[in-house]
Amino acid sequence: MRDAVDALAQGLDPSALIAARYPLAEAERAFAHAATRGSLKVLVDPLAGYSGNGQSTVMPPNSSSTPQ
Repeated sequence: MRDAVDALAQGLDPSALIAARYPLAEAERAFAHAATRGSLKVLVDPLAGYSGNGQSTVMPPNSSSTPQ
């Protein structure tokens, strides 16, 4: 844990470690993605991909509005 805190203090951008961000409605798909080889971090975010029209989309890393 201390190494992680030190890396953040030295300027590590943790968002580069995020492979994908899924809306809560797609949590099962997010867990499947997280189980794939090479995925460091997969986030389940209740607001990710929310477009206001009832449609959810997977959000690529470092994105707040561009669906993948």
